[in-house]
Amino acid sequence: MELSQLRTLIHVAELGSLSKAADRLHIAQPALSRQVRMLEEELGFALFLRHGRGMVLSEQGKEVLAHAVRVLAEIDEIRATATPADAPLTGEIAIGLPPTVADIISLPLAAAFGKAHPKAKLRLVSAYT
Repeated sequence: MELSQLRTLIHVAELGSLSKAADRLHIAQPALSRQVRMLEEELGFALFLRHGRGMVLSEQGKEVLAHAVRVLAEIDEIRATATPADAPLTGEIAIGLPPTVADIISLPLAAAFGKAHPKAKLRLVSAYT
């Protein structure tokens, strides 16, 4: 059993369709179908009931889904523990501010942010809505 199979199970169950899950995950639909089939073969039962309008979890599939969600949540917790809290920020952070506030704090905020997080990009958006 692989983590990718559990992720596939979760997405297919949520979307009710292999093709929709494949689109979301940017994976070819036959590859996703193969992952589901391999997991079903390993477990020895059908995870989904297939019908013309998509796929619905079987009773056993619902139980496996609950375990899969917990397993992946635990793995996320492990990864969070392994990532130091003081790791440098990277990527882009966007903050929306009303114009009256933006006029006052944009420059000091951008300067302080740039100094504290040189590898991250700050985008300030000034708008009422």
